[in-house]
Amino acid sequence: MIRILLLLMCISTSAAAKPELQQILQQYLASQNHIGFIGEYAHAQNGDIESLRIFRGRDSNQAMATRLVYLTGPKREIIRDSLGEICLVREQGVTRIGSGEVPLPFSLPDNIKALNAYYQMRLAGEDRVAGRAVWKVLITPKDGFRYGYRLWLDQQQGVLLGFEKYNDQKILESMTFSSVTFPKQVNIPLPDGAASHVAQSSLVAAESSVKVNGVEWRTRWLPAGFTVKQPTMTHMELSSDTVKYQVYSDGLSAISVFVEKLADKKVTGAKQKTDGVMNAFSYAGKGFLVTAIGSVPMQTVQKVAMATVKEQP
Repeated sequence: MIRILLLLMCISTSAAAKPELQQILQQYLASQNHIGFIGEYAHAQNGDIESLRIFRGRDSNQAMATRLVYLTGPKREIIRDSLGEICLVREQGVTRIGSGEVPLPFSLPDNIKALNAYYQMRLAGEDRVAGRAVWKVLITPKDGFRYGYRLWLDQQQGVLLGFEKYNDQKILESMTFSSVTFPKQVNIPLPDGAASHVAQSSLVAAESSVKVNGVEWRTRWLPAGFTVKQPTMTHMELSSDTVKYQVYSDGLSAISVFVEKLADKKVTGAKQKTDGVMNAFSYAGKGFLVTAIGSVPMQTVQKVAMATVKEQP
């Protein structure tokens, strides 16, 4: 009888100790600003697998920063400082390329509750990654205009130790840690030359439309939840032409819309391309090329591109 009571008490205690999904996600968000670690993981996409070493710690401003060192392929590393600026370090030197232009490990937005309108999130049990106990979280889209995600979050530290991005149950991208440690202090020094080199791009204020050669363009349809992301428009010099684009996001996925003036006004037609998780759709007409590209299904970028039209004067 005593054994049965003890067993029931253990089961009751175990069940009571299981946190709610919201607590798990809040622990993950807190880890983004407070937990330093060093680990190695494999990143798989489009049939290619890369091995990386990640350092998450404090930069010279004592704010959280990330350093990624590629262990396969050309020798290179990526550093994101406390301001979100990204440096690409290669044998040729250091290039500061601005924020958000290089994919880093998956992250959730601070306002997780806002995702509930467009995704269904649920706790799918427990698992183990890199020898550590993790919570498995499923993020399922409520429509066909965005991808779904599976997350594996460390139970003790809240750190993301694995994720999968999928569409119709087909895995498009994945990341899995093979090892991770949590030292008391992890320093992320900025490389020499990082502060002095600025890429050839300039950011301008957020607007809801793009003006190219005096012609204003506006995207008249976006999936629910996608809004203009700050900063929304960048001028990049590509050869002798200027391409302008805007970025829209729902907090997990992003879509970029490019508008470019064509030298040959006779060019018409549409084309599409898929590269791993990225899909792109372009159409040309009346001297302009409109392209939508993003980590979303093809039908999404196609609808967004076709909904980007000239504003009537």
